[in-house]
Amino acid sequence: MRAAAILTLATLLVPVVAQCQDTHEGSKKASVIDNEVWLDSVTGPRQLTQDAVPKHFALLAPDGKRIAYLEEEFSSHVQQNQLPQVIMVDDNGRELWRVTPDGCWPGDLFDMLEWIDDQRIGTWHCGHANCIYWVLDAGSGKTLDVMKGGFDFVWSHNRKWVTRRIVDCCDTEELPGDVVGNPVDEAVMLNKKDVYPPLVPRQQAHQIGHRQRHYLGPFTWSPNDVWLGFTDTISPEGDPYVVLVSPAGAILRETLPVDLQYDDKLRDFPKVDWDDDDHLHLSTGGRLFRFVVDGSGLHEIADSEMK
Repeated sequence: MRAAAILTLATLLVPVVAQCQDTHEGSKKASVIDNEVWLDSVTGPRQLTQDAVPKHFALLAPDGKRIAYLEEEFSSHVQQNQLPQVIMVDDNGRELWRVTPDGCWPGDLFDMLEWIDDQRIGTWHCGHANCIYWVLDAGSGKTLDVMKGGFDFVWSHNRKWVTRRIVDCCDTEELPGDVVGNPVDEAVMLNKKDVYPPLVPRQQAHQIGHRQRHYLGPFTWSPNDVWLGFTDTISPEGDPYVVLVSPAGAILRETLPVDLQYDDKLRDFPKVDWDDDDHLHLSTGGRLFRFVVDGSGLHEIADSEMK
């Protein structure tokens, strides 16, 4: 149970994208007040829109010169035909463009809007079982990419990689006789490639005799995006692990000596916190566990090893 495992995957497709640079003045802030977009700056608040159409998620661009927001009109007489729109204005309120992302349906409600970097905007709509994430060109509003399926789209600091949680509800007929309930099998995608858990050879799966199920904690990137860290509880045994996945295709995994405790503040299981790209820690059940990545893989640091 305490043995570390090092697994490898095929090298992931590396996209070419710009790095986010937050260069706008820290005193500037966009907001929506009474269905209008406002911009706060050192000179005071200014109202940028005046049409009273319901708006959400007004966000200032990293360069501080543009504001993106969502416009969704859902009064009873237009709800069936109204398409949600993403609008871009400059810091004087002049509209630069407005678009409905490719593939939106009437009545869709966006759940989030974010600046990925100076050149791209992200927005998503979540249904009952999965989300759809759109990547838009910040200069024109053109849909650059659509990612269908999954939850928790988390970008790396350099904005080259986005990870998402894939959820697959298992059929009850697959379950061992002593397992009850409706388990959920979770996996990780990095950009558009499945990266974790690794595929199990057919012969090995037959030897296991049942399908293992993975319950994943929150995703966190190391400071320089060398690793994506998260926890994984593998059932039916219930064994907890700390898992690291790299964009280069490596997987490191180490067991935890205690069961993971649900974090009421996070409303999730504990997250991995990074000290640097080689050192990480995790708190659960009132205890702190530290780990290090070295030439032999990922392993826990005992108190006697702490300097």
